[in-house]
Amino acid sequence: MVLRKILLGSFIALSSTSLFAQNNEITPHGNVRVAYIGNTDDVTGIGNNDNSAADFFGLRIRYGLKYQFNQYSSFAGRLVTQLRDDTDELRFSIKADGLGIAPGTISFDEFYYQYKNETTTMKIGRFQHTVSVLSNAGRSGFRFQSNHIFVHWSDGLYLKHEVTNDWYGEAILEYQPKNNITYPYRGALDFGNADHNLTTYLALENRTRDANNFIQKGFGLFLAPNSYVKNNEYTTYALVMSRLVYDLPNRELLHGGSFRISAELGQNLNNEFAEGTQAIISAGVNKVASKHDFMIELARTDQHWLTATAYAVAAHEIEFRYKYHINDKMNVDARYRARVPDSTGDTAYSTFIRFTYSL
Repeated sequence: MVLRKILLGSFIALSSTSLFAQNNEITPHGNVRVAYIGNTDDVTGIGNNDNSAADFFGLRIRYGLKYQFNQYSSFAGRLVTQLRDDTDELRFSIKADGLGIAPGTISFDEFYYQYKNETTTMKIGRFQHTVSVLSNAGRSGFRFQSNHIFVHWSDGLYLKHEVTNDWYGEAILEYQPKNNITYPYRGALDFGNADHNLTTYLALENRTRDANNFIQKGFGLFLAPNSYVKNNEYTTYALVMSRLVYDLPNRELLHGGSFRISAELGQNLNNEFAEGTQAIISAGVNKVASKHDFMIELARTDQHWLTATAYAVAAHEIEFRYKYHINDKMNVDARYRARVPDSTGDTAYSTFIRFTYSL
């Protein structure tokens, strides 16, 4: 019953988009995403090993409005909810439930003021910002907000400034309350020592294709003071990371598509190499006939790399991913992953299939 009401409400909201589109100052934005996710020791990747939380159908609906005050200033707000097949009630909260929002919760995942001119962008409030890599998966080994159908956000300040014609700098100052963490960091990075915490992300990024067909070069630093448990004491969690993406067009063979290779390497500075290291490499074809993406990814994540929930700590994994771009607003993607944790040495399998419609 709840799921039926939400589907009806989302249809009404999306149908009203044309009304807002008539006003140039107000722009609707959002998406609807439906997914099946399975996690099991069966090689099919379908099922849950008697753990119902590991296997579910889910729905995420996000709908918001952006108001343009003038040439430089705007405000955006967006409501979001996440539902699963066992959701039986809805509630509203402006706080995270500790790891983003729980199924059945309606909340704001955007509520911010933005100033933007030719060289600088500033956001202040609640916003989405994924540190993405231009692989076919589009995610990052550092942090990928609101992946699958889940909902996370950043509360704080975002700055972006064009340093040269090709390079830009980014900075995020993010607030994390002790008991309502907005992103599911893992294990020892628990923000449990202080009621109020601040993290800092600084980066230098280049996403301009160069003469050698590199389309992304990036470096980042992440600091979370007094938030990381090491030797039974709280200390600073500090990461450095780098990313590089190569993209070779092949218009004849791939009908306008390209071969793409991406690589990431990061290190927890508070741990030795091979204790806090993450390395990811992927290879595949991109936008074949403007419709198809396929990639194979290999990843290794050590036990003290704690920021990327898409990757398990202390594990090796291989992933196959396919995406079909139906049109500019709709796509379907599917994943099959095999993961081998250091602790058991037994392979765990995971699948998802996901449909996304965007305004």
